Parts: sequence; C-alpha cells; structure tokens
Amino acid sequence: MMTTHNYFPVALNVKGKACLVIGEAHDKETLQKSERLREAGAQLTVVPPANFSLDQIQDQFLVIFCVKTDPTLTEEIAARCKEKRVLLCAIDQPAYCDVVNVSIYDKGRLRMTMGTGGAAPAISRKIRQGLEESLKEVPLDEYLETLAELRKRLEHEIPHPPNRIPHLLKATEGFEFKAHVTLPPDWRKSK
Repeated sequence: MMTTHNYFPVALNVKGKACLVIGEAHDKETLQKSERLREAGAQLTVVPPANFSLDQIQDQFLVIFCVKTDPTLTEEIAARCKEKRVLLCAIDQPAYCDVVNVSIYDKGRLRMTMGTGGAAPAISRKIRQGLEESLKEVPLDEYLETLAELRKRLEHEIPHPPNRIPHLLKATEGFEFKAHVTLPPDWRKSK
C-alpha cells in the first residue's frame, strides 16, 4: 500500500531565489517546470543528469528532479536536499518529495491548482483540461477584472471592510459553476 502524505497546500514565492532543475533538456517535464520557474522569477539553473553532481546542491531554495528511472540517484538527491535544507520535488516519486506538483488552471486573475498528493497526477491534469474546455468561451478573465475594479473603488468609498462585503457579494449574484465527472465503469476493479 502506498504511503499517503497530507500536503499543506501553498504556492511558493521563488522570485529571485536559486532553483535547480535536473532533467534532460528535451524532456517535457523539464521544459514545463523550467518555464514555470522562469515565469515566477526564479534564478534558474537546468542541469542534465549526465552533468549533475551532488555538490551542485548547495544553497538552492528548491530542487526539481525530473528523472524517474534512477532510484539510487533519487535517494542520493533526497538525502543531500535534506542535509542542505533544500526543498525537493522528485517528479512521480512522492515518497521523496517536500513539494509535489499540482496541475494549474490559469485564466486572467483566476489561478486554480489541483493535486492528488502524488497519487494520480493524470487525474489532476484531466480536471485542469476539463476546466480549460468548459470555460474556454466564458469571459471569466474580464468578469474578474470588473470585480477587481469594483473592489478597488469600494475600498475608497467604504473604508470599513465588513461594510464592503454585501456590495461585493451582490456583484457575484447569478454566478454559477457546476462540474460533471464521469468515472470509468470498472474503476473499482483496478484496486
């Protein structure tokens, strides 16, 4: 039976912080994780496994290990990260992780993350893809900008926060979101 971890859901501020990604340059995981870290302003170093040495883990904030086929190296990296007090995300190896990846849905101001604690990342990805498909024609980003402008205006007009809440809630009346999920018919047999 797989050990489950109850991760505390947070988003990490990596702006200006040293982050190391270990993975092949052409690997999809390496590319995605590197791009997300660059977008978030990390000081990023990407190293292919063939050129990696444990001495490269020194004072990083976060290490992302994208190699899934070398358990010995994973254990060595995990031990080194623990020794150096560096957060580790070992892709598809949740037993070694301080941080697990989540699937991210972005549309304007809305950012939603979905995760399974490393149990089934494919499900998180499918939920994100379902959101993208379901909401692609909805001008949610524009609606959120309108609400942000309202909030800013109300902050000046109504200085006391509890007095603003009814106005903000009224602006969301009529907004609904519903999801539909279909499980495979034989999902219980996969146990």
